[in-house]
Amino acid sequence: TEGWLKGSHDGLGIVATTILVVLLHSLHCHDLDDENKMISVQNMSIYDSLPSDIVHLAIRDQVPADGLFLSGFSVVIDESSLTGESENVMVNAQNDFLLSGTKVKYGSCKMLITTVGMRTQWG
Repeated sequence: TEGWLKGSHDGLGIVATTILVVLLHSLHCHDLDDENKMISVQNMSIYDSLPSDIVHLAIRDQVPADGLFLSGFSVVIDESSLTGESENVMVNAQNDFLLSGTKVKYGSCKMLITTVGMRTQWG
């Protein structure tokens, strides 16, 4: 409605802003990916984990892969990063599945890794 000269400023501004946001977002995701590769459990990279490995988890550890609870006490997992639920999940013999990427909030346990990498529940 304002003509090519006046109207093009708004359109070009929106296109430039969109391109800038996409570029910054991709750079940020690249930095996060590099940071995730640096996560290690027991002096071992998560990329070295294989199904059937047994991993000991303690408070503030990140669960490196999907797995089954073997033994432990008072294990409470924070799954909010995956599910968005603010309530923590108690893990025991009855509720024995641990999801990759979650964090141990309380307790410690041993887990048997069942799936790794892109084969985990959340990929």
